[in-house]
Amino acid sequence: LALLRSVDFWRQLAGDSGLRFPPSVRLAPAGGEGESDPHRWAYAAKESPGGNWLWKPNDGAGGTRIRQMSGDQGRSASDDPQPSQGNPAVAGYWQKEIAGRSLGVHCVVGQDDSRLLGVTESLSRFDWPGPSHFIYRGSWGPIAISAQGRHQMLALCELVRMRTAFRGWLQIDLVEDPSGQLWLLELNPRWAAGMEVLVATGLANPVSHHLAAWNDLPASDVPQASQSIFGKAIYYADRDVRLTKRFLASLHALPNHAVADLPAWTMASQTVRRGHPILTLKAQLGRPTTDQEGKSALLSQLASMASQVERAMEVCQV
Repeated sequence: LALLRSVDFWRQLAGDSGLRFPPSVRLAPAGGEGESDPHRWAYAAKESPGGNWLWKPNDGAGGTRIRQMSGDQGRSASDDPQPSQGNPAVAGYWQKEIAGRSLGVHCVVGQDDSRLLGVTESLSRFDWPGPSHFIYRGSWGPIAISAQGRHQMLALCELVRMRTAFRGWLQIDLVEDPSGQLWLLELNPRWAAGMEVLVATGLANPVSHHLAAWNDLPASDVPQASQSIFGKAIYYADRDVRLTKRFLASLHALPNHAVADLPAWTMASQTVRRGHPILTLKAQLGRPTTDQEGKSALLSQLASMASQVERAMEVCQV
């Protein structure tokens, strides 16, 4: 697992599978192994000028502790109120920010082969509101991918299989830049939030494939396209929200197919703090002609559900 979370290993995999990899600089805790200068990103920034750099802790998840720094001006470029220089007491790395679509590649690594289950796109800050720049907002998919992209993704999974003893589900973070080039960001050897999209559309059940890989059993074939698309979005509190019984009743009265992760009745009188999630909104549609058409339609449905939550907040005066 340590190898799968290694920046150096990611760089090797990207090069050997035909993917790009952003300039990255490891940063170990003070006194630990590896780079320990918290300003070392500045040296790398001189070699790769322009754009922003991101500080990412090794044990981070959901984008909650990513910091952004301007490579040109050496100042914070993040809307996150916490310091941007990284934490010298925490192992992590600086990585050049790559503009484009954030993709989640979901695959399963078996004893004899690897399977690509599907690809999803994460919602960006331009698609959906959230309390900080990089926090996870939701996902939609499965999205269409080119034959070349599919080949590169499968090649990456195969390299993981051949170079490690890892088995089971694997989530890969990629960015597709405006030219269509794929950039590897990181590997996550765990269940990922976007996998729910594959289950909801009937494209693949990652759990069954994961168990088959662990038990060295044959797995079912995975179609390259689904008959529907699915999207989910996290509804974050934009202020402190008190969960009154009336407000809880309004949330639980929303259509079951369109909501999930509702606050429990036992949470009555508790407060959801600003920036924390209240619930998850869901939408599903038939397969569209283009990805952009499908994404826009899903976002429209999700926004409509968000409006119902906002109205409930107003009526219940929470």
